[in-house]
Amino acid sequence: MSSLPEAGAPKPKWWAVAWRWCLGKRRQMLGLLLLLLAIGATGLIATVDITKDGGSTVALLLVVIAALLQGASAFTFSGVGKADPTLARSTVRRLFQLTQRAAAARGVAVQAFDEKMGDDERRQLVVVPRDVV
Repeated sequence: MSSLPEAGAPKPKWWAVAWRWCLGKRRQMLGLLLLLLAIGATGLIATVDITKDGGSTVALLLVVIAALLQGASAFTFSGVGKADPTLARSTVRRLFQLTQRAAAARGVAVQAFDEKMGDDERRQLVVVPRDVV
């Protein structure tokens, strides 16, 4: 049985797709909700008038609530995905290759525009072969 819709099936509404995505990402959505609440509590701290009677107590309470919410969101986000060492190695290898290609391309660009070359010679230099890396 395929999960793809049949040819004549109606397309789901955008909100239904978003809702299904959110349900599949419960931990991320909980972390996002906690983070937004922490930002809101932090914003409320700025609006509290501490000169009024009890204002400093309210501000202190909001600071504690914001800190707890930020800690809870960090804890929630910490368990979302575990790092895979093989993916990290391949990512670093790819970034290293990209930096080498960028350096080679920069060298070609400097050579093409610093020297007095014709347009045909520049066009030949612009293409950076993959075996340079």
